[in-house]
Amino acid sequence: MNQREHVITDKTLWMILLVACIIRLYLWYVTPIISTDGISYINTAKHFIAGDFYEGLKHPYHPLYSLFIAVVSSMGIDFETAGRLVSLFFSTLSVAVVYFIGKRMFGLRIAIISAVLLAFHPYAARLSAEVRCDSMYLFFYLLGFGLGYLAITAKKLYLFFLAGVASAFAYLTRPEGISVILILSIWIGIQLIKSERPCWGNCLKKLCVLFIGFLIFSSPYLLYLRDYTNSWTFTQKKTVV
Repeated sequence: MNQREHVITDKTLWMILLVACIIRLYLWYVTPIISTDGISYINTAKHFIAGDFYEGLKHPYHPLYSLFIAVVSSMGIDFETAGRLVSLFFSTLSVAVVYFIGKRMFGLRIAIISAVLLAFHPYAARLSAEVRCDSMYLFFYLLGFGLGYLAITAKKLYLFFLAGVASAFAYLTRPEGISVILILSIWIGIQLIKSERPCWGNCLKKLCVLFIGFLIFSSPYLLYLRDYTNSWTFTQKKTVV
């Protein structure tokens, strides 16, 4: 049975995801009020829908969540519902990511426990019912580390590229997402130091592929920030250079 078939037939995973989704739908039903942050994300999404990307990017919040809201709302769904759907979708997927990471690193028992804990986690579940970027950020943050772990253990270059892409999406959701690629880079360096026969060329190749994946998707926003703030920065709130 290949990996795809295993995912489709994994009844334990689907049961946990169903429970997680039901919990989040209930919290959506009992959470009628939109937060101030949610209004800001929606306003940015409206600029994106209108094609005014430069104006939308002026907001200090990073743009990926609002971009997803804009895409979903273009299907005829109101902006608030679109934002909640995006949060619900990524919050539920985060449970699956935790399950797969736990299963790969520690085995099935730890995978189930970890996924159930996240499915029932009050704060994570509550945020999934709001128009906020936290659920999307958690998903890409976990995905980046999960792909990074797979890349290092399986030694596949394409996985380093995908880890870089996930890191970029985490960063484009929240500025703290930049930490994913930094930690993965340190992790690669530690693996090199621990190796009995260090291969600097191979390590450099992995880092290059990782950063290529990151920069392909993050560089347009980084260049926008350079143009808008007249300085090299990762966000409108924290100057780097």
